[in-house]
Amino acid sequence: MELRIYKIERARLHFGWFISDGKFFKSMEGAWNFYVPALKIKLAYPRMGSVLCLHRKTPLVGPLLAGNFDGQEIGRYSAEDWKRALTKSTRLRAAENYVAAARLHAAGLGPKPLGICYVRNFSHRIFGPSSETAGIMIEDINQLPPKTDATEEEIVAAGVTPDGIRSCVRQQIRGYVSDLNSVRGVMPVDAEEEIGRILNRLSEQVGG
Repeated sequence: MELRIYKIERARLHFGWFISDGKFFKSMEGAWNFYVPALKIKLAYPRMGSVLCLHRKTPLVGPLLAGNFDGQEIGRYSAEDWKRALTKSTRLRAAENYVAAARLHAAGLGPKPLGICYVRNFSHRIFGPSSETAGIMIEDINQLPPKTDATEEEIVAAGVTPDGIRSCVRQQIRGYVSDLNSVRGVMPVDAEEEIGRILNRLSEQVGG
């Protein structure tokens, strides 16, 4: 089945509301992403097209990239871990999340991914200039029947590496793996070709 790409030209997030084309949709906000149940989209917070984290322990990106924290531990992670996370494009993270979510769903462990969402101009009161962002379209877990929690062994068997602190195992919703993002986030194993195809398809649809 062809990958669905949902394009939004302009949107903003404002105090718990996702606003697009003059319409307001309630959002659920986490550290790395926010979810809009009515649209079934989970988008990354962006900084100049790269992933941003809103957790209070997140280092300032400018000093981090300038090397001010090199060799230090920041929370549970090294400065290098944070650099890799905060310089990854939202497009790439969306593609990684889509493949991971598809594998988890195929194994009966997670909600079904429905496509990729791309916003060309996204703004937020604390992000500075507007930026592109991307994420996945995915089923609302609250609309799915509850089940037994997935085990770490089942997640690995599905072809997915858990995140660095195993949040995807510990913080399941109704028995489904939901939390894919972290400084060292959930990753699909040996998925370079799948991820590349998604990125190429996205570029074809929205431009490079």
